[in-house]
Amino acid sequence: AATGNVSYVADYLAHNAFTTTLGVAGKFVEVKPYTAAKAIEFDAAADGAGVMRLSSVELTKFSTPMLKVGHSSVTGGIAFKQPVSPGGAFSTLSLINGGTITQTAGSTLTIANLNAAGATGVTLVESNAITGKLAGRTNAGNFAFTNSGGITVDQVDVVNNGITSDSGGTISLNAGGAVSQTGTSALKTSS
Repeated sequence: AATGNVSYVADYLAHNAFTTTLGVAGKFVEVKPYTAAKAIEFDAAADGAGVMRLSSVELTKFSTPMLKVGHSSVTGGIAFKQPVSPGGAFSTLSLINGGTITQTAGSTLTIANLNAAGATGVTLVESNAITGKLAGRTNAGNFAFTNSGGITVDQVDVVNNGITSDSGGTISLNAGGAVSQTGTSALKTSS
């Protein structure tokens, strides 16, 4: 798309060709399942029953400032089952799901900016390498994140400005450096 955004809405996606948006802030490619209960996995395995998978090779085919994966109406969860490091393909990843966002042992994430909004919880506690900004939200769960370096809490996608855990959930940030907030970004829990 020379000037607009691109959205894929499908239960299975074999992404073998390049998808490109204009390389300016605010432009994005969005990938979300058609079926609400579909799980999303970052994994090299082929798509299977009930699961949309995105491999590291497929991720390099997106050339955009931001890749958005999921939607608040999709409840199957998002799981990292392999290390993800998209290099120069995109610098911001926005994960949005009506379920949980998790990662298996060794499935680290390396990217500049991350938004992780999992309605029932976010547990990304491997030694991730977020070098820019972190934002996220849970509606009915805890938000736990580990980073190998410092963490800067700030707005990443238009949906979250900071990190919020509603319904009495906790926010746990484990960093190998300083944790800071910028502008009006919030670290907020509510009951």
